[in-house]
Formats: sequence, structure tokens, C-alpha cells
Amino acid sequence: MNNKMKLKKRAYAIHAIVRYAVKKIIVNKKFILTLLVAVFLSVVCGYAVTQNFDTIANGATLLDTFILSLFLPIMTMVYSSSVIRDEIEDKSITMVLASPLQRYLIYLSYWFAVMISLSIVMVLITSSGFFTFFGLTELTKDAMKLYLVMCGLVLVGSLAYSALFLLVSLLLKKPIYFSLFYAFVWEGFLGSLPGKIHEIAINHYIRSIGAEWVEWGSLSFYSGTALWCSFSVISVLTILLLFAGVLILSEKELT
Repeated sequence: MNNKMKLKKRAYAIHAIVRYAVKKIIVNKKFILTLLVAVFLSVVCGYAVTQNFDTIANGATLLDTFILSLFLPIMTMVYSSSVIRDEIEDKSITMVLASPLQRYLIYLSYWFAVMISLSIVMVLITSSGFFTFFGLTELTKDAMKLYLVMCGLVLVGSLAYSALFLLVSLLLKKPIYFSLFYAFVWEGFLGSLPGKIHEIAINHYIRSIGAEWVEWGSLSFYSGTALWCSFSVISVLTILLLFAGVLILSEKELT
């Protein structure tokens, strides 16, 4: 009976932290940025159609360029890199640490909240571009397959990106500087260089998975890593980043 009560208390505490964090992440001024990005992508996709850039291959290339290579790392950075740091700065984390949860569960709860928030944000942005483009052309079965694959890729990518930026949020007082460097220089510049150097970027493994699933556009020509290896790298990297975050939060004095 005592064990059941403890499990219920833990489940309630986890639910409370996740709900609190999701609300704090989504319901703020940052969501305006999400809406602006969604509108921007819709305008770009709509304009592409008017310029006869209107095949499924063209649509796949647009989504690859803007969703996977640009907005996925940037939006993850925006929503993840300040989550715990903001809690530390405004002292609200003391209330969370006072819950009946071990710190590793608290950290994983924050990560899960970030994942839920990013899922909402990235699916919204992906949908805005996709349905604008194919709504103006032709919404075929192949197009819907592309949509589902792109949604799956942003969710897979969010696993590693959110774990990375959440750890940065815990480690650094000004996480935005490292996050900007990583999103634009590391992922954007190094990830686009020829040769093996782009394999140090998370984006490479996301696009490698996409290359196995997408039959059209730039992704279909991408020379990436094997599917099993890409999934393994993302999974192991996510676990290691989460493990590091759990260890640091367990030892760090935040109050």
C-alpha cells in the first residue's frame, strides 16, 4: 500500500512539473516567434508554387532546407536553452526541488516538457509550410507520406537537440551564446562542409535517416550514414546528454 502511495505521489509530481513547464515554455512571447516562422515558411512555400517550383521533389527540398537544416536546431535552441536557467534566475526552481521527487526525475520531467513543447511547435511550423505548398499544388498519397516522414524527423531530431540545449541551460549562466554558436556555426557551417567533418553535426544523422525514408528532393540524394548507425548515434547521444544533466543537477547547489 505504501509503495502504491509513493508511486501515485511521484506520478502526480511528475505530471505537475511537466504541465507547469509546458505552460511556461509555450505560453510566453516566444510563441509569437513560432507564429512568425510559420507565416514566413507559408509565404516562401506559396511563392515557390507561383514560380512553377511546384513538384513533390521541390516541396521535399524546401522542407529539408527550412525545417531540418534551419528551423529545427534554431527553434529547439530558443525553447530549450533557457528552460532551467530561467528557473534558477527567478528562484522558482526551489519550489520544484521541494517536490517529493529525486532530482533525476525532475530533470527528466523538464526534458519531457521540452519535448512536448517542441513537438507542438515543430509540427505547427512543418504543417504550415507543407499544407501551403501542397494545398496550392496537389495533396497526393506521396505528399502525405512526405508530411508524416518530416514530422517523424523533427521529433527524432528534437530528442538530441533538446537534451543538448537543456544541459547547456543548466551549465551556463548565459546559455544563449553557446546555443547560437552551435545552431549557426556548428550545425550551419560545419554541417554543410564536404567530407567527414559534417558527421560531427546532429543534423547529419537526422538527414541520413531522412535519406532512407524520402524518395524526392535533396534528401533523396543525400549521402549519409547508415540508418541503424544514425538512429544509434542519436539515441546514444541523447542518453549521454541526459545522463550528464542528471549528474550535474544532482550535485549542483541551486538554492
